[in-house]
Amino acid sequence: QKLIIEKALEITGEEGTIIDGGGMTIFYVQHDSVSMSNLELQNVETNYVEDRAALKFNDSDYLNIKNIRIRHSFFGILIEKSKHGRIENCDIMGDANEHNYLESSNGNAIHLWYCKNMKIINNKVQNHRDGIYFEFVENSTITGNWSEGNMRYGLHFMFSHDNVYHQNTFTK
Repeated sequence: QKLIIEKALEITGEEGTIIDGGGMTIFYVQHDSVSMSNLELQNVETNYVEDRAALKFNDSDYLNIKNIRIRHSFFGILIEKSKHGRIENCDIMGDANEHNYLESSNGNAIHLWYCKNMKIINNKVQNHRDGIYFEFVENSTITGNWSEGNMRYGLHFMFSHDNVYHQNTFTK
């Protein structure tokens, strides 16, 4: 069962905090001014009907995601129709490999859709369909990220304008 957040909130995990999604989206945020940090999130299964993610934000302005570790998740962080957000120092590893090689079975590590004024800084993303995916993203800064071993692209952007990409590494 996913945790739905519908008010401004700050969630900070203590050392060793792990939240298991049991196959479902873990946090679904539908409000402004939500911050999450110092958590490990795991086990969000592939679903061909809904885009399940460890962290899913919709219409959430002024979001802040920092020091999040995500393992075994269809989508890592999925943000839709949001502005003024920051994703920083996250470590996101999916399950795309030689045994799980279908693009449709793997989501993206960091996925932004119709977003503005976002900062994606010093994240490590690997083994997803695309490491960082932007569609209709504007006026955002993408700096110091490491994207490795993704199925299609380390960075995939479409219909995205006036963004700054600086000192990112895309490999394998």
